[in-house]
Amino acid sequence: MSRDAYIEKQWTTCSGLQAIVVAVLWEQDKLFRWGYVEVPVGHPLYKRHCHEVAPYVDVHGGLSFAGSSEELGIEGSSGWWFGFDASPGYGIIDRNAPWRTWYGLQHEPRQLEYVAEQCEYLAWQLRELGEIWAAFLAGFPIPRAS
Repeated sequence: MSRDAYIEKQWTTCSGLQAIVVAVLWEQDKLFRWGYVEVPVGHPLYKRHCHEVAPYVDVHGGLSFAGSSEELGIEGSSGWWFGFDASPGYGIIDRNAPWRTWYGLQHEPRQLEYVAEQCEYLAWQLRELGEIWAAFLAGFPIPRAS
């Protein structure tokens, strides 16, 4: 993590996957949050590109990151992380900041609790999608919605 970003919360989700919420300070007076969920080595989505997984998950602002713990600056992890951001236009923390009106931003601020809930939801989706992906790779057809 850079000096302007820090892990605000780190935990094991109800789905059994690791998650973090990162707070990012931008231009000294703007604070945004990003959420990440880790799939372990051996998970069917391990090392899958963000754009391969994004169409199948629904998370705040859409999935915007897939990468290693090294890319995130996290030590002691060998998993693959999927993330989303709650930054400008999506998750401004100080809704009363005057610069909001300059850019016409009308979105609600995204607090730690909200971003953590989105991480929980993403973790559940990644676990479920991993099971479906594993079945597909094993040769079982995935039913298509009609």
